[in-house]
Amino acid sequence: MEIHSSDKTKVLVVDDDRMITELLLTYLPQFNFEVTAYTNSQKALDAIKENQYDIVLTDLVMPIVSGMEIVKAVSETGFDTQIIIATGFATAESAIKAVRYGVYDYIRKPFTPSEIRVVLSRAVEKLRIMRDNIRLQARIEKMLSNVTMLHNISTILYQVTDFDLIVEMVLDTMTEGFAIEKVGLFLYNPSTSRYEIFRSKGISEELIRTLTFDSGDLVLGKRISAETPTFLDTGHLNRNGDQNRQSGQSSSNIGLYPLLYQEKLYGFIGILQEKSDEKNKEKDQLLKILSTQIAPVFGLRSAKENSAETDQFNELPFLDRIDARLREATANHRSEFYALLKLAPLNAEADSQDYGEICKRFRDLAGVEFSMANSFYWLGPDSFMVSSNPGAVVSLELACVNLRRNIEDYTSGDGGKPAATVRYNIVSYPDDADTASELILKLNESIFYESNQIIKRESGEKIY
Repeated sequence: MEIHSSDKTKVLVVDDDRMITELLLTYLPQFNFEVTAYTNSQKALDAIKENQYDIVLTDLVMPIVSGMEIVKAVSETGFDTQIIIATGFATAESAIKAVRYGVYDYIRKPFTPSEIRVVLSRAVEKLRIMRDNIRLQARIEKMLSNVTMLHNISTILYQVTDFDLIVEMVLDTMTEGFAIEKVGLFLYNPSTSRYEIFRSKGISEELIRTLTFDSGDLVLGKRISAETPTFLDTGHLNRNGDQNRQSGQSSSNIGLYPLLYQEKLYGFIGILQEKSDEKNKEKDQLLKILSTQIAPVFGLRSAKENSAETDQFNELPFLDRIDARLREATANHRSEFYALLKLAPLNAEADSQDYGEICKRFRDLAGVEFSMANSFYWLGPDSFMVSSNPGAVVSLELACVNLRRNIEDYTSGDGGKPAATVRYNIVSYPDDADTASELILKLNESIFYESNQIIKRESGEKIY
């Protein structure tokens, strides 16, 4: 139950003194309280079992059912109801019991109407803060869950060679994972020297034909940025007469998120959304992360089309090379250890440019820490695999720990809390897996499980 400024706070009053219940029934509704009152404590006990109240104000000493029994019953409901005891007979024993059952406050009898109003107002403010924090925690949990999803999707993308399938996976991630109905992928067309929609979902043909541009162009009153998202007002577009106004689009905008990797622009993710969408901020942060994650995939496509740039993606594909190493290890009766390391944001609202810098730092540190590795395979800007023989497994573990510590130190702010960490896992061949595909599957499953456990732990969910 949420409390808004226009909502009435539900208060249950339990007191065998009819004068008090009638006073509060008359006085409190003037201040946005919805009051239910009982002089019969048994009836009050029954009401507690059937209804949810924001605040329960109860006398301590009453016939039939005592105030402490009322307190216990409210506590056992599991709701966040704030309990206030009104009594002239408070004792040390009753105070200890009250604390045990989560009583919020005491008020001594006799009290004035203004005194009880102050106590109730404090309880309302506590409820508001508690419920705001729960909603905030739920948003953070959802955000971290989405970030985890992005990391796992990006790992899959780097292993897919069919570019059309990659594009479909990116669009599906946005439409199904982020619930964005209208999305397009802008890629560079050399024949027109413009960025155009390569493929889209939910965007009209008129808009697809109309919206073409180059980086730095002035479009609909905005300069297209190659570094940060650009938002174009479709209402502005309609007012200029460049496109017939379509019903329901006058309050929309188009967000263009650049696919930038190693200072090269490969395209834009474009989304059409309502300006009034309250979830735009969360989607904006996720799209910034997604654009950073997948930019190298489009760089790979560009590299294949331009042989002069192919060497920067010489890590891919890698499954065949790992399988070759495993066959060699089998022939020589040798075991090998493989580690998968993934950069993991701890701040769901981290700026995408900052995250890009963290990825660069991650890459630089990885080259230093894993100089002893037998092989090194980059899966993306924020994840890689390394292998070592059994004699170097301790060094492998230490390198993983050192990389995690260095990244956390590098991203720690003034408060000392890091913005990113490194998740890692190590498996052995042939004890844990027989093929390259099985190795990667086991490594990814372990890290995904660890990430989910962390999300649950931070959200307060029980972990079995």
